[in-house]
Amino acid sequence: MTEQHTAKPRRVSQKEYDKSWAYALDYYPDAEHSGRPGRGILEDFAMLSRYVPDAFHGYMELRQGAFAVDPEAAVPRKTKELLLVAMGLASRKTNPPPLGHTRKALEAGASVAEIAEVVALSIMYCGIISFDEGGRHILRAAEEWAAAGIGASGEFGSGD
Repeated sequence: MTEQHTAKPRRVSQKEYDKSWAYALDYYPDAEHSGRPGRGILEDFAMLSRYVPDAFHGYMELRQGAFAVDPEAAVPRKTKELLLVAMGLASRKTNPPPLGHTRKALEAGASVAEIAEVVALSIMYCGIISFDEGGRHILRAAEEWAAAGIGASGEFGSGD
């Protein structure tokens, strides 16, 4: 293959592109959140945006719309994060398990007990493989982060 692989020009304005990066930097502050030790999701997004900037921008636009947490949002942030943990488990996402959303759920007020219930529901719905390949890692991370003072304390979180 002799074709050069180079970045494609953007169809969005620099202002909109910068807005997408500002959102990404706010939501994904470090590698810890991505569940990828030693490599953050931001590095991966940078690679995607280098070659297909419109795809990066489009994903961030979709994410901002679907993940709205303003006062008009019908579903609170904590619930959205718990749903994302559940969806990650349901899809048997194992590389890596959805640790980023686990931490975000704790930061949004979820308790380890609530995360454990999400893990238990995934076992019922998806089988023990969801626990073996993802749920046990999620639960362990939730306990470790809670012990380190991240997120809610006690049996159950402080509501939505």
